Amino acid sequence: YVVPKGDHALVGSVFYPGTKGCLEAHEQAIGLYRMRYRYADVSEKREAWTAVQVKSISDIVGGHGRILLAGEAGGIMSPSSGEGISFALNSGKLAGEAVEKALRKGSDALGTYRTSLGPIKRNIRRRLRYRPVLDSDWGKWVAGKMPLSIVDAVAHRI
Repeated sequence: YVVPKGDHALVGSVFYPGTKGCLEAHEQAIGLYRMRYRYADVSEKREAWTAVQVKSISDIVGGHGRILLAGEAGGIMSPSSGEGISFALNSGKLAGEAVEKALRKGSDALGTYRTSLGPIKRNIRRRLRYRPVLDSDWGKWVAGKMPLSIVDAVAHRI
């Protein structure tokens, strides 16, 4: 990802937890960005962290008090593909609707939001059931033999 910040750009890569060679892969990605976008090789700061990994439904947090958490902030992302944007958009929409309802009817926004997350939680629970196969040596071997388009389609359907 590339995030513009004033006169700077944050360039990052996200890898599944446990992935080997992340630093080398990130440096390779930086090299590709450099060639494609022709920017100077100036680095002021380097940081690293692992991606959020949903291991159980209890990792999904709707929020606390008057704070509603959507997307990765609330642990709402796919455990099978690591994808998060559709979950972020859907949960953000649900959070907004819960706030709107609370303002209109004087109800509890957090309670309404947590209830509305039910279908998303069921989707993530289903994906969690397939995770052991996807993380196994056998699953990785099979995925390594398939075209990326098929791997991507299967990961998003699971």
